[in-house]
Amino acid sequence: MRNTLRLLLITLLTGLLLCSYSYAAMKKTQKPMPTSKGAEHKMKTYYMGRFAIDLPEDFKLEIQSNRFRRVEIEEYPNLKDAEQKWKSRLSEIEKLKKPEGVKKIIIKEQPIERLGKWARGVLYYGDYRADDECKWDIFVSYGLSGVLFSLRGLLDKEKSMYAWLKEIAAAYSPHPFPNQPANHPFYTEHGVIELPYKRQESTYARFAGPMEMKLEIDMSETHEVEKVGILESLAAALATNFVPGVDVEKIRGHKRTVAGLKGEELVTRITADMGPKLYFGWKYNGKEDSGEHPEIRISIQQAPDGNLDEKIKIWDAALDSFRPAYKR
Repeated sequence: MRNTLRLLLITLLTGLLLCSYSYAAMKKTQKPMPTSKGAEHKMKTYYMGRFAIDLPEDFKLEIQSNRFRRVEIEEYPNLKDAEQKWKSRLSEIEKLKKPEGVKKIIIKEQPIERLGKWARGVLYYGDYRADDECKWDIFVSYGLSGVLFSLRGLLDKEKSMYAWLKEIAAAYSPHPFPNQPANHPFYTEHGVIELPYKRQESTYARFAGPMEMKLEIDMSETHEVEKVGILESLAAALATNFVPGVDVEKIRGHKRTVAGLKGEELVTRITADMGPKLYFGWKYNGKEDSGEHPEIRISIQQAPDGNLDEKIKIWDAALDSFRPAYKR
């Protein structure tokens, strides 16, 4: 029972910082960041969603995923054979389970003009449990790369779905990223969509860094802004004092403005049966239905204890570099 309660408290505390799960980077040399030992970290710039961040080059992007206006985006950099990739996609669809009474899972397939080097679209049944649901896929070849845009919806709305999906595909560019941000850029891992916010945007990225640091960034639009911040949540959790044997040391806990956004920062050391771990978190609660002010969580979780000064310098530099990638 005691171990269960400990786990519950640790889960609660880490949840205050946790980025939910939701692909690598646009690299740009920055001024080196000094370290506690006088060495220097060369920096790289990573663009994601409508923001950018600078990290030491020994941080490696493990995953970046994006969702834009309900559209799923799957990118294929360095694609050697786009035609074969499209044939493989059609083969995957053909193997899907069909709804009862449906003879062919693919409803229609068609070429699409004026998208990339060439483009194809396919409409098919998206859920074997329902014959009124469908999915549009648009695959665009750019020669050396390709992108698959996908959207789920109702079959009687397939024409508007197609128009919606095609607008987003037409606004995507795989070209090298500009030095200056465009008016309404939304960055994926290998491209950028030049469209303003409308609905349902989200971005998740995870980086593996030195000293076993894992930095996560999670951004998504919110329809209801949370009233309670991470500092108040932590205070409430500690006030209960219901799990003896788990020590929580608050290293930092204050309001902190990042990228002009007024959020809260929390740095703690949590000691339980597995020994002490360091947790870093910054959260901005966002504004309702906003692409420029999404709910943002930046965190480093369960970093081994030790080298605190060095880790804080890296953490501070990352937060200080976080910024909008659009023109204000």
